[in-house]
Amino acid sequence: MLNYKIEQSLKLSGKKAIITGASRGIGAAMAKAFARAGVNLVLISRTEENLKELVHEIQLIYSQEAPLNKREKTDGYANKVLYYAVDLTDENTVKKTFADISSFGGIDILINNAGKMTPKPLAFVKSEDIQSQFEINTFAVIRCCQYVSRLMIRNGGGSIINIASMLGEYGQQGQSIYAASKAAVSGLTRSLAQELANYQIRVNAIAPGVINTSLLSVLTDKEKEQIRTRIALQRFGQPEEVANTCLFLASDWSSYITGQVIDVDGGVHF
Repeated sequence: MLNYKIEQSLKLSGKKAIITGASRGIGAAMAKAFARAGVNLVLISRTEENLKELVHEIQLIYSQEAPLNKREKTDGYANKVLYYAVDLTDENTVKKTFADISSFGGIDILINNAGKMTPKPLAFVKSEDIQSQFEINTFAVIRCCQYVSRLMIRNGGGSIINIASMLGEYGQQGQSIYAASKAAVSGLTRSLAQELANYQIRVNAIAPGVINTSLLSVLTDKEKEQIRTRIALQRFGQPEEVANTCLFLASDWSSYITGQVIDVDGGVHF
């Protein structure tokens, strides 16, 4: 967690950000980090119950970190948080959601964090496995970038941050489809950065390594130890460490950075 002075020096207070896959893990850590920096939030996830719990936590952060006398009141809080329980694989629903979000005012930041992983050797992969992973990991990212770029162009610029993966950069056995879907995100990021540069929209990606989230619960202690020994820093990453990188890429501290895929992986060696 960054200290208060650093969060304030990022100068993100009052900006508006959309975070997909926000209800848990890395997405929830991002939402809390941006809330502490005074950012107005639009949180998107499938599960409404989890979103409601997170919104309550965000409102507490706003009330503690951002005194009401410093910012305009909005529903009793200095900042505002909205949430949408949305299936990002449903194109019509996504389009309607972004149309509704546009009434929130100009969007400054988009973080495409939602994702799906279904480990399986290629010989046993079914068509639905391919479709489901590409739908959320790739196609949903493309749609969100498309819709938000229109809002950002009208707003005079912005920052798009796509969550790729170290597997999309380096690959791993049993993860061919997931790696391919995330590699596509890296390619999209680099190309879109060039396409949107004239509009002062920066596009970058983060490729997390092994992060300490609920996904690790499926591994045995032996498997975790085998993975840990391949990491130069000899530990798993924390969701907050990915969130801090997002804060950097969203802020003017990274104003001359675009088209990059930044590894946040502790130095993984294969």
